[in-house]
Amino acid sequence: MGIREVVVAPNPSRVELFAADELARYLELMTGREVRTVGYPSELVDGRIYIGSAALSEDPHLSREADSLSEDGFLIREKGGKLFIVGGSDRGTLYGAYHLLWMLGVRWYFPSPNGEFIPFLRTLNLKGLDIREEPDFTRRGIVIHRNNTAFMRWLNFAPKIKLNTISLHSLDGIEEMEDLTKDNGLQFGLKIHFYEDVISIDRWDIDRNRERTRALLDILPEKIRELHLWPADGVLKPASGQEQQPIQDLALAFTNEMADFLREINPDYRMAFLAYWSTWAIPREVRPAEGVFLEMAPIHRSFSYPVNAPPGTRNGDSVGPIVEGLVEVFDPAETQVLGYWLDSSLFGRGRFKPWQGRLPFIPEIMRGDLAFYRNLGIRQIDTFAVGVDVGYLARFTSPTIFIYPMLLWDLQADVKSEVRLFCRNYFGTEEMAELFVEDERYDPVDASGVELMEYAGHIMDKISIVREIRSGVRDEKALRRISKFEAELSLHAKAPKGAIHYAN
Repeated sequence: MGIREVVVAPNPSRVELFAADELARYLELMTGREVRTVGYPSELVDGRIYIGSAALSEDPHLSREADSLSEDGFLIREKGGKLFIVGGSDRGTLYGAYHLLWMLGVRWYFPSPNGEFIPFLRTLNLKGLDIREEPDFTRRGIVIHRNNTAFMRWLNFAPKIKLNTISLHSLDGIEEMEDLTKDNGLQFGLKIHFYEDVISIDRWDIDRNRERTRALLDILPEKIRELHLWPADGVLKPASGQEQQPIQDLALAFTNEMADFLREINPDYRMAFLAYWSTWAIPREVRPAEGVFLEMAPIHRSFSYPVNAPPGTRNGDSVGPIVEGLVEVFDPAETQVLGYWLDSSLFGRGRFKPWQGRLPFIPEIMRGDLAFYRNLGIRQIDTFAVGVDVGYLARFTSPTIFIYPMLLWDLQADVKSEVRLFCRNYFGTEEMAELFVEDERYDPVDASGVELMEYAGHIMDKISIVREIRSGVRDEKALRRISKFEAELSLHAKAPKGAIHYAN
């Protein structure tokens, strides 16, 4: 089937037009033949793809099924020599366009010029396609700084891998976000530490913080109705005379006060209560007010196991049980998780410092985390992506970057097959997949794994495998990438003191 035109409605939305242009651009790169975006199909052209509203106009029978899609879901259907792509929203239509390209072999691995793979195809086999896709998680996002040197790359990359939310971790650049996301349909938000480290519900302090909050609202884009304004990033303390309340109860009472104030301004405002460090505990007596939802950020977790690991591990003792208790207090359908799977800054400090920020390869640990959250009714997931910038992407090769959104879309995704394909596309040989068989369970916080020297020896074995593979590779680009990965492994050959985990 030869595609020469991508058809949009005569007055398409910006996101629909962007979807059509992206589809036409990639199809042209893949086939070497011109593909145009048109508002009115040419009678002289047979191969066409109808996008969004144009698909519904051309085949009205699609409307009923399209109406049943979730916001980010989509249909891809071939009928009578025509291909139709329509989503539950304009953004869903864009995901459908990218998914078709993914089915044809295009891959987006990293937010960098070298992170994209585009195959050359002489023919496009689209006959009989009939696909309906919907995500396992409704919110699929990252939290990043606007001054991240790869920010614009992330903005371009996110919809390709079906992420739907980018939140800034500071006010810098928030005024740009509405304009920057008009074409790709991404949701945007703000997640910042805004209030003090001393928590007080005295009337004077509440009124003072109400005024601070009101001043902030004056500079936020109108679209932001969900506020993540957290206490200071440190140990929280109760104000003098309020020590009788547990800090998590005091912080929730304060959040309730701020939420009540916001809803007086506009009943659509919602406010996050952050369970993190000092407030990582189940409130005893205070309950969330109307408009208050839970956000969990388990920064202290171990990455050697999923968050619901058995008792006797850090996660089994102090993470999983708290999560379960929190969702008995808060509505899990409104709860959000803020993870650290892509947080290079976390993996470059403290107990992880020797690895200088390299993200661990932990697909099955991530899958276990996400399955645990989903089973509790949680459908909204973000991760920090702090530190994954131009410098990071030049130095490290991190499949975790593309595996994270893959699992958010489809928790049962075949990660092993995708990793083998990644090795073929990126390194030029599937032999490299031998290095990505096991999760890197190397978090020193759990002291019951294999000993340090055994782990270091395992890494040296991997380095030997890399060198053997490299000796048979002739392509210069593949050689550079394989050598880069060997340098990454060398960081782990010098692990810190303590027990390190590397297990199936």
